[in-house]
Amino acid sequence: MSSVFKGRVSMKFLECAVRDVIYGINVRIVKPVNIYECELRDNVFVGPFVESKRQRSTVLTLIYW
Repeated sequence: MSSVFKGRVSMKFLECAVRDVIYGINVRIVKPVNIYECELRDNVFVGPFVESKRQRSTVLTLIYW
């Protein structure tokens, strides 16, 4: 979705998402994040503005706390 101001795009609204994630116990996620097709193991903290992407056929294991 975008708005037009004086003939130019002035603002865009982007969604955050957590999709197809395998997760363990005690997982904490602070929005905004975009996390797709990855694994979050036990006791994981994911801070704001994190993005994961699937690489080939493997999954990423994200930030541990």
